[in-house]
Amino acid sequence: MVIGIWGFVRLISNLGFINFAYNFCHVIIIINFIRSLTLKIMTTKNLNKKIKTGKEVTEETTLAEILQRAGAEEILAKYELPCLSCPFAKMEMEQLKIGDLCRQYGIDCKNLLKDLNK
Repeated sequence: MVIGIWGFVRLISNLGFINFAYNFCHVIIIINFIRSLTLKIMTTKNLNKKIKTGKEVTEETTLAEILQRAGAEEILAKYELPCLSCPFAKMEMEQLKIGDLCRQYGIDCKNLLKDLNK
């Protein structure tokens, strides 16, 4: 079961660790800001390295596979997928399936898949 980082924060605050959850949120916000800046730099540097594969993106496609496609980061950012700026997602991108992420974050999976497969 994947609860995500904000699910973890909600859980620890419900257990009575309010101060820890509050400080943890600030750290995550700072990390997300730094990650978004580095993502912009990496995107511009790696644009030529990314390829458009012939494989269709489905709900079972992992985030790591999707990010190998040209323009995928911009499409995922348009749908406000929080995993792009999450430092923990980097460690588990091989296991994160786009269908599960869409359900977890309330993203319209059908339209996202349509945009990714254009």
